[in-house]
Amino acid sequence: MASEKGNKRYGSFFYSYTTTMAAHKKKGVVGRKRPSRGNAKNRFPVPIHEKKRVVLTVAKEGDSDYFPATYACCERDDYIITEAPTKENYRDYWRMVWRDGCKICVSLSEKLSASDGSLCYPYWPSKEGEKMEIEGNRFVIECKKRNDMKGYVIYDLRIASTDPSVDAVASKQIDSKQKPADQQEEDEDKKWRLDARTRMRDIQTAYQESLKK
Repeated sequence: MASEKGNKRYGSFFYSYTTTMAAHKKKGVVGRKRPSRGNAKNRFPVPIHEKKRVVLTVAKEGDSDYFPATYACCERDDYIITEAPTKENYRDYWRMVWRDGCKICVSLSEKLSASDGSLCYPYWPSKEGEKMEIEGNRFVIECKKRNDMKGYVIYDLRIASTDPSVDAVASKQIDSKQKPADQQEEDEDKKWRLDARTRMRDIQTAYQESLKK
């Protein structure tokens, strides 16, 4: 997913999965066989560098600052890389999206299941007009439009909140992208949507090429 956070804060980040676990420990990476933070929130024992992990805002009792996600930079754009959300942590996923003002979310999961924990949990509404409530009124995700393409689907989602504990600044950032105030903002909105389709094609091509190797 694309993040509003800039390079000045997080810098470039390259993560090599071929690096040994011993090297990870020396560099201060979270985890041995499993990351020490998050526990059940992690699907796989993929270490996350403490300095690059996404730290969630703790606003309510029971909130955790941990989610299995890391910041990354590629071709001058900032991204957040995450595991497929589970039934236990999909709420934290939307806390992260809201906090960082993410405009584009890309899921590479081919199958979703609310009962099979080995598959990606259906963490967004997939039908037009359908809404998903997260912890009551904390977040409400609505599917405004669904566009079935060849090999993938584009969902136009709107996230809103009436919870006073939610960061008001983040609320304004999200709202400005969902409701363009003038034609200039509307043109910018169309531009990043077109860019999202291009990136989806690139991701799909790269994925298909990886299967041939």
